[in-house]
Amino acid sequence: MIDEKTLTKGQLRTLNALRKSVGDKIGDAAFSIWLKAQQREDDVDTDAIIKKIEKELSENGDTITEKRD
Repeated sequence: MIDEKTLTKGQLRTLNALRKSVGDKIGDAAFSIWLKAQQREDDVDTDAIIKKIEKELSENGDTITEKRD
């Protein structure tokens, strides 16, 4: 059973589209698989990527500054 109250608007739309196209039982199963795949993509260590970019920029003499309004 999927707790629809915890889903984002986009996730809920995806779930409803799957249910409409293949039925509730298969749609729920497909959505669960899709949701797990989406969560794995979110597990990327962005801090490590940012640190690597900052290191490369600092080695080349560039600096990172925040844009201020």
